[in-house]
Amino acid sequence: QTTPRLQIGDHTITEGNTGTASATFTVTLSAPSTQTITVAYSTGSGTATAGSDYQAKSGTLTFAPGETRKTITVPVLGDRLPEPDESFFVNLSGATNATIADGQAVGSIVDDEPRISIGDATKAEGRKNQTTLLTFTVTLSAPYDQPVTMSFGTLNGTATPGDNDYVAKAGTLTFAPGETTKTITIEVKGDNRREANEYFYL
Repeated sequence: QTTPRLQIGDHTITEGNTGTASATFTVTLSAPSTQTITVAYSTGSGTATAGSDYQAKSGTLTFAPGETRKTITVPVLGDRLPEPDESFFVNLSGATNATIADGQAVGSIVDDEPRISIGDATKAEGRKNQTTLLTFTVTLSAPYDQPVTMSFGTLNGTATPGDNDYVAKAGTLTFAPGETTKTITIEVKGDNRREANEYFYL
């Protein structure tokens, strides 16, 4: 009888904001066996750290004769920290009555905190004594279950408030739970001067 081979598959899970989520890894045998098969497993840190991103876990899997599939569940810890996606490992070792063909799985933890972005805005300035409103759209990458607050402020480019090009502005935006878009409106002052296109930052 050919010795069966063990392998473990990768798993991707969204982190969550609180509590724990279960990352489930599947270990399979290439063929059923008439013998009992055991294999040890243990987690290992990558960019994710045991105790703060996931709970370390180790143990032994036992395949009864005829069984070809087992699972390992690793608790992933939710938080509200904006951070890059992270990863950890589940390693197999010390198999009896089988060989290990693929003994390492990657657990990918996807961060689900929303990201804030703002789009550009372009508009003709208008003539002297006219005011044009330039509207910028601020977007959250995903709705959130709590209010999200951010500060904003204008920054001079070739356009400046001192030259009466626009009205400087600073403030705070708050996204209510579930909201994903907000706008910021800046007053642009028109004139009759011949000049190149001007810009400022927000």
